[in-house]
Amino acid sequence: MDGRWVVVLNYDQEYIEQHELENTKIKGDVSFEFQWDESSVTEEGQKKIITVNGKNIEITIKKDEEPQPSENKFSLNKKAGKLTYDEEKKKATIDYTVTLDVKQDMTGPLTMEDVLTSNGFDYVDSSLQIDSSNVKISWADSTSGNGKTLTIGEEGKTIQAGKYTITYRVEKGKLWRICGRDRRRAEQDQHAQG
Repeated sequence: MDGRWVVVLNYDQEYIEQHELENTKIKGDVSFEFQWDESSVTEEGQKKIITVNGKNIEITIKKDEEPQPSENKFSLNKKAGKLTYDEEKKKATIDYTVTLDVKQDMTGPLTMEDVLTSNGFDYVDSSLQIDSSNVKISWADSTSGNGKTLTIGEEGKTIQAGKYTITYRVEKGKLWRICGRDRRRAEQDQHAQG
């Protein structure tokens, strides 16, 4: 109508009358997309009044739900190596490799959580490495549980676009009985197929 958009809200008449008798407000959420002159509304959370059929309705302006910039700047791919067992030290280890693909230069640091789901395994603190001499990496015990918080890069310094390989190890001691029994069973299965 005359270059204006109209929003129509349909309510059941009895519903409206009941709220009028009880002198209560009707609350609800309505979502629609439109463009508003930026000079009229510029801040998220700003409230405006629109009039519909003689009734004033207060609306709150919200920003578009856009992905945060960091969500598009990098990706991660984590792979576990094979479980190995050192009979002399009586320890099982798993080496992890994380590929960090930084798609565009970003300001550090980048932090992420790593959580161990394998029961009884512990991080080998001295094993954390990154394949770049230009980017520092460190980790600390996570406050959220059985994990580590990894910090890549330094405050205010640029992490250049490219692929980085991060490696670390986890270990668990006293698996010699389990590993020995599993190895014998595997040898028996291999001999039976033989």
